[in-house]
Amino acid sequence: MLRVIHPAVFEKARNDIKSTSEKNFIDWLDARYGIPLSTESSLKQTWRANAANTGLLYFYCHASAAKLAIGVNDSIPVHRLFLHLSDPKRKAPECLLLINGCRTAVGDPRGSFMLPASTQGLCGFVGTETDVPDVFALRFSTSLLHLLFQRGKTLGEAMHCLYRDHFPLSLVYAVYAHRNFRMSQPEAPDIDEKTRANFSIGAIGTRWLEALHGN
Repeated sequence: MLRVIHPAVFEKARNDIKSTSEKNFIDWLDARYGIPLSTESSLKQTWRANAANTGLLYFYCHASAAKLAIGVNDSIPVHRLFLHLSDPKRKAPECLLLINGCRTAVGDPRGSFMLPASTQGLCGFVGTETDVPDVFALRFSTSLLHLLFQRGKTLGEAMHCLYRDHFPLSLVYAVYAHRNFRMSQPEAPDIDEKTRANFSIGAIGTRWLEALHGN
């Protein structure tokens, strides 16, 4: 797994999460997969070195239908992400792209994230069809990773659970990927059942994960 985040946005949302077990799961991700990347250049370099062994590429940042804003002055337009992820060495569709930002599953005349998600070796992506609040987005994606890793569910099974348990905001997320995708990590910590009540209720965040200046 490889993670790319907007550090300030991610840290603010993480601090707003009240659940200790959810925070512990995020800490485990840091220990297991390393500190997330936060620049386009580091993504390009790390992907080039590790693409063949990466099963999930995760983004948490401001976004629009055609770009990812992973820093104040660091944005990745969809066509450059396509170029970065293109890797002829990958033979099997084994890597899932999870793009956690606003409107990442919405089409755009300049291209959509379906393009990089369909490059050789990727099996599609999970994105959002409209704006999504920051804390809800982080909790939703953390719960998705927990269901994939600790519970051993397929992508389809995990999303079915999340659609049901976190309605109605859960419907913001769309799956354009192989639903049988699986990435079990039995050593992943569990998340307390009591903290997984409907994320749509209560504190969902204080800002949208929308890229500045719209598209």
